[in-house]
Amino acid sequence: MTSPSASLPRPPWNCRLRAVCLLTRQGWRPTAVAVVAYVQTPVGPYREALVAFATRPWSARVPWIVVDDPASADAGRAWWNLPKQLADIAVYEQRASVRAPDAEFELTAPRLWPGVWFAAPGVLDQPLRGPALVVFTGRLQVALVAATGTLPAGVRPGRRLGLVLSGRLRVGAPRR
Repeated sequence: MTSPSASLPRPPWNCRLRAVCLLTRQGWRPTAVAVVAYVQTPVGPYREALVAFATRPWSARVPWIVVDDPASADAGRAWWNLPKQLADIAVYEQRASVRAPDAEFELTAPRLWPGVWFAAPGVLDQPLRGPALVVFTGRLQVALVAATGTLPAGVRPGRRLGLVLSGRLRVGAPRR
């Protein structure tokens, strides 16, 4: 077997995306459930669904993540220690569905507020890796998002505030 560094694109990754995000919390921690369509990445287009919770201001950890592309799964595990598994994922303009081994759900954002241009840095803070700088730039729309079905552990279905994003994401190498 070849080493990940020889067979997979190295960070940083510059990507273009569309996403539907549900904002919630797990206990006291602000949490997001996002379903993302990456239209351009170093491994080609793919889709992903994830749960991320805040570890400190502007930092997050991803305990659950699924993708529909084996190369993305391999790279995420190798470079950022993301627990990526394979799943069936569909992303539309204001709706997304996920069929994973431990979750089957849909997010819909039927009502959107006007969009604004937005830029935000953050830090991916995964165990056993150093922090990785993440920067999003693009359009953000606030939405009322409905989550139905069996969501990942700790996330309840319902209607909550959410976001629809469209833009660029740069994910840097872990610094350690």
